[in-house]
Amino acid sequence: MFSSTVRLYPGLSGSDFPGLSVDVFIIEYIPTQDKPPLKYVFKRITSAHVSYKPTPLQTDYTVLLTTGIGTGTETWLPSVKHLFALQMAPQSKSHIRAFWALDTPNQGDSVRYNDQILCSHYSERWCAQYFGRAIKEALTSGVMDIGGSRLVGFSHSVGITGLIAAIEPHEQIPYHALLLAEPNLVPRKAKKFLEKIVQVAITRTQERCDIWPSKEEARKALMQRRPTNSWHPDVLEALLDYGLRDLPTAEYPHEKGVTTLVSKQQEIATYRNFEENYRTAELATRFFSSIPVHIIWGERKNFLPAEVQALLSDPNEGRKAASEQEIKDAGHCVLQEKPYELAERLFQLLEDMSVPRNKL
Repeated sequence: MFSSTVRLYPGLSGSDFPGLSVDVFIIEYIPTQDKPPLKYVFKRITSAHVSYKPTPLQTDYTVLLTTGIGTGTETWLPSVKHLFALQMAPQSKSHIRAFWALDTPNQGDSVRYNDQILCSHYSERWCAQYFGRAIKEALTSGVMDIGGSRLVGFSHSVGITGLIAAIEPHEQIPYHALLLAEPNLVPRKAKKFLEKIVQVAITRTQERCDIWPSKEEARKALMQRRPTNSWHPDVLEALLDYGLRDLPTAEYPHEKGVTTLVSKQQEIATYRNFEENYRTAELATRFFSSIPVHIIWGERKNFLPAEVQALLSDPNEGRKAASEQEIKDAGHCVLQEKPYELAERLFQLLEDMSVPRNKL
């Protein structure tokens, strides 16, 4: 069962492209048999200024969007707006009919429905399988109008784990390709590194302030601290518009002001499940050998060092990337730091994969 509503995203500062139309769908699903069901909110993003159907010279795509811990898919909005603009060029071979924003159910707008249950039943550990099952429910709900388009995943950071976990090992892979920005998939060979970095991330999250008297105070704080002080202003604006909620919440029942939509409790619960990251990296091997997997790294190695990145796309382990490239002056937060350049790189990859329908 699902319900739907419609809302409009206004134009973001610094962008002259028209606003985006967003259809919001809500389904209920069971992440695991020993815990209560959750509501899952996922969204279709389109533009009235872009035809839903491709021209005879364009390849049609439906794009799934996922992102990392603590940042909702709204941080994709500047890139999405630019991607819609890019495909309007007369010579474009690629047509994106819609983006489907797939947040993990313990962050994004799903939190507004799941707050109490997440706090009482999912506070210790959050699994990639929970995210994968939510995506599978969305894919099989009958809501997604994929038609004859190619299904492609655009993912940032640990968001790739949901796209992989959604597909059982015996099932056919429904994606035509995966385009990954700074994918956080760490093979078991790098276990010591991941355990260390996870502990650092947990400590920093615990120490971080996440309560402010107002949105404006949140803006001032986020503009001064890492990593948000290096984000593009349009992305930071999207976070402030869609990534905050009013207090009180289940985690802060007696506080006033605003806090982040994804709670520190849920961020830490996701970090704690690093063992599952190894399994997902192993499952990813089948994807690398079955479909094109393109990887875009940030030039600054401020999360995964180059040697760990090389382990992910190691041909000796059966994981040969279709392509790898870097974006200059960007780090792990490449989506948030360089949203327009990332969009251009992603669009060029689509262009390279596109074959006009009249030549098929």
